[in-house]
Amino acid sequence: HVLGGRVTRGPWACEGAYIWGVDHRGDPGVVGIGDPRAAAELLGRVAADHPEIVRVSLPRGWADHVDPDFTVRISDHWDWFAITDPPARRPGEDLVRWVEDADDEINDLLRAASPETSTWPGDARAGRWAGIRSSDGNLVAVLADTSRNPSIGHISSVATDPAHRRMGYGAALTTWISRRFFAEGAEMAKLRTYADNDAARALYERLGFTCHHRFTTGVLDRATALSPSCD
Repeated sequence: HVLGGRVTRGPWACEGAYIWGVDHRGDPGVVGIGDPRAAAELLGRVAADHPEIVRVSLPRGWADHVDPDFTVRISDHWDWFAITDPPARRPGEDLVRWVEDADDEINDLLRAASPETSTWPGDARAGRWAGIRSSDGNLVAVLADTSRNPSIGHISSVATDPAHRRMGYGAALTTWISRRFFAEGAEMAKLRTYADNDAARALYERLGFTCHHRFTTGVLDRATALSPSCD
């Protein structure tokens, strides 16, 4: 439901864990929830039967329990936040507008403010962009709507120009788009952030978002296939 039909394999389950297949920019992979040890054991079974699996995102700590016949190259740690009721209005929401035909401006802003962000103009996942312009017309804050399911709004690439930070633009954008999602019939608004981004975490928690899942993503290398760990 959350992935909006992107499940490509599985799902698979064993006591304490649940895993489903996804493709991430052409790389076959899996995402899962549950106990980290159980998820790692289930991954062993799934990966043995599906050698094409490369990219793995499982509950934080899973990499410590992978069979030694597998090598994991960690790429990042990230957290999944969600809110199920519209957030309270924030100052600055009246400045937010949909941003259209501004790919160059958005690219420039993201390169300056958030070069490691996951979504860029031209990405098919970005259905629309919202932003804030300064009094001189320059784009100073932006985010992408990457929703895949009308009942669940997804927010990506929240960024504010370094020269315009601490003005509440990130909060204004996030609450504006969240309130828009709920007005359009969504039951939830969600987003993800890198685990070491303390400022973003504090912002989203202040707006009422709750961290439901903590993930570690890694690339899976295998020396030999594993036998099933659970049924």
